[in-house]
Amino acid sequence: MPKLYEMTSDYLALQNEDLEPEQLADCLDSIKGAIEEKGGDIVSLIQNWQGDVDAIDSQIKRLQAMKKSVVTRQENLKEYLRYNMVESGITKIEHPLFKISIRKPAKKVRITDVEALPDELVRVSVETKPDLNAIKAALKNGEIDGAELIDGTPSLTIK
Repeated sequence: MPKLYEMTSDYLALQNEDLEPEQLADCLDSIKGAIEEKGGDIVSLIQNWQGDVDAIDSQIKRLQAMKKSVVTRQENLKEYLRYNMVESGITKIEHPLFKISIRKPAKKVRITDVEALPDELVRVSVETKPDLNAIKAALKNGEIDGAELIDGTPSLTIK
């Protein structure tokens, strides 16, 4: 069976041919039927792949949960080791495969009153973002400077 794009090209080319109306209609109907059959085959393949996508998503969720559990255990064990080393006053452990050490804590900033800080030490951010839904509604009622309604891409619906 020819490829879908080839059938589409043939369909469009036939519309420009000088054929008898009845002969043209027969040819176009034949190609249209083949395009419809190919479309059905494509949708069947898409639906088959959806089962694969669902199975993969399920495995991703399972593996992400497993990863989260392992990472949590790692962090808990690190904290357990850190706490006990600090409490016992041990700052270094030499092992044949690795070295473990406790570092002095880094200085951290704690803000006690944001309003008391000098302006040059405070960042202010403002986000300007168009409300596309409101703009679309307003454009349906008339023109607006800086925006226009355009046709989007046709969408494919599979039921």
